Amino acid sequence: MQKQTYSNFEALLINDGSIDQSYQIAAEYTKVDERFNLITQTNAGIAAARNVGLQKMGGVCNLC
Repeated sequence: MQKQTYSNFEALLINDGSIDQSYQIAAEYTKVDERFNLITQTNAGIAAARNVGLQKMGGVCNLC
């Protein structure tokens, strides 16, 4: 996605309490590309992570 030339989007990266290197990888993306936004929460499962993303997104959601 970093090579994407279209700039009018945001990529929400939800860290749902991962215990591997996912957080560090996601943090690197947010440092070099302002379109990426990292949100961290205590492990609550995929549905909770999705809901946090829906709450935090800035654009229009056609699925909401």
